[in-house]
Amino acid sequence: MILLIAWPIGTLVETSWSGRADDEPSLAKSTRQASLATETIKLVALTLAMAMPVGIATGLAVFRCDVPGRVAWAPALVVPALLPIDLHATAWLAAFAPHGVVHWLGVDGELSGVVGAAWIHAMAALPLVIGMTGVATLFVEAELEEDCLLLGGPFRTMWHVTLTRSAGALAGAAMIVGVNTAGEMTVTDLLAVRTYAEAVYTEFAIAGRVGAATRTALPGLVVLLLLVALAARALAGRLPADAQAFVAARPVFRLGALRWPAAGLCLVSTVASCGVVVGSLGWRAGLEFPGRLASPSAMRQGPSSDEGTTVAARGGDGVPTEPRWSLRSLVLNVARSTRSVGGELLYSLMLAGASAAAVVPLAWWIAWAARESAMGRVLAIVVTCVLMAMPAPVLGMGLALALGRPTLWWGTGDATWGGQAADALAAVADSPVVLVWLYCLRSLPYALAVLWPAVRLVNRSVIESATIDGAGAWRRFRHVDVPACWRAALAAGLVAVVLSVGELGGAVIVAPPGLQPLSVRIFTLAHFGVENHLAGICLVLLFVGLCGSATVYFAVQRWSRDVAQ
Repeated sequence: MILLIAWPIGTLVETSWSGRADDEPSLAKSTRQASLATETIKLVALTLAMAMPVGIATGLAVFRCDVPGRVAWAPALVVPALLPIDLHATAWLAAFAPHGVVHWLGVDGELSGVVGAAWIHAMAALPLVIGMTGVATLFVEAELEEDCLLLGGPFRTMWHVTLTRSAGALAGAAMIVGVNTAGEMTVTDLLAVRTYAEAVYTEFAIAGRVGAATRTALPGLVVLLLLVALAARALAGRLPADAQAFVAARPVFRLGALRWPAAGLCLVSTVASCGVVVGSLGWRAGLEFPGRLASPSAMRQGPSSDEGTTVAARGGDGVPTEPRWSLRSLVLNVARSTRSVGGELLYSLMLAGASAAAVVPLAWWIAWAARESAMGRVLAIVVTCVLMAMPAPVLGMGLALALGRPTLWWGTGDATWGGQAADALAAVADSPVVLVWLYCLRSLPYALAVLWPAVRLVNRSVIESATIDGAGAWRRFRHVDVPACWRAALAAGLVAVVLSVGELGGAVIVAPPGLQPLSVRIFTLAHFGVENHLAGICLVLLFVGLCGSATVYFAVQRWSRDVAQ
């Protein structure tokens, strides 16, 4: 734990305290810090205002009401929760591009500024809010809801009992969405919005001002850590302590005439969270721009004339040509994109698989320790809160600093132990190991969030019987814990893989030259506009993310059924 987590964070704090270069222009001045805080708060507030009401209403309708087709709505709405934010950003920017879906529909619009960034973050956060709302409302006491149904009807029951008893979990969901939004720099960098995480990334990765970056990171990191701690406290009361929470039958609220409007809300949420991503990327990847050779008279006029400057967009008769969409172009573009990024995709999947192989045993051990002792619970809470509060650029910066400079008391000479250690760390920083390390740090809290409830719900009587029969710790783990938790462990590993493949904020900082993963390439290409090739690459990553996320969903669903039985 000291090497994996404490060392990068400690290096970040030490660098901010001592300062790498006192003469570099620092963003630590109060006025600039206040400006970053204001923009970040505006972004988070707008994101929550857009995502929370729609997400809560949709989650309540799908998981607790008699919405037509609720069996199909649940996976359609929850599966996109693990899609990387760079896919959402690329898709929404492609939708509002000059040749995007919005332009084709004859609507003028553009995503820009803090409102545009908040909209993209809100649409990306919808599946997370819907899923957490549904899970929270499924653990409300059934007897309270049934008593209120007899007195006040379904809507008063949902308002006064279901949502009231789930208020802590909903507040925790809001805090998690807020922390993820404040710590993400992909959307804000593409839309040129100056927020906390974007400033840290710009100062460290682009301007190279380490002192300014670290001093900017720490105040925001403290705030985010407090928010995550509050979210953990709010969510802790909703974790089931035994399997009875899965067994109890809960009433399904009858909506009456509002059943179909509720289904319409589910449809709108599905389109906003996933449909636009698939549709706009598919539209952009399938566009072809037909062009014919210019007429000889236009060629003779040269590039200085008006007609000569528009040769690329005009036909031989001087009539502008319009792009058209075709399924053939879509298939060919996706095939070309798959071939062009096949090596990078395989490289990203290998790194993600390596991180999952390291994260799942570690998360399982932490969850087991949390079940067995109070110190284990403290360890699990601290690890989860600290790593979830660390924005990806800040975490990447801490890891880069930890590997890039040995501690002062090691020594720096080539013949000293410190010099040899510095050479070894430099070798790690220039190898794929640094990306695996980063992926482990980014995915560990989410893998732990999947495994902790599973390990906690293992039947205590079976464990005690095995102990009485003389089974040691290893035999208890092999014959009791593994059969009960292997599906949850599979889901945790897939969560780590999907999150690692889409990780960008830290990977763009620590990725060695010539060893860039697919997410970094997408981010680089997105700065030059969403073209057909980029849309095809994003469709490849989208397919991988949806397959992994769907497998996670059904694995968790099957595990919950096993627990209920």
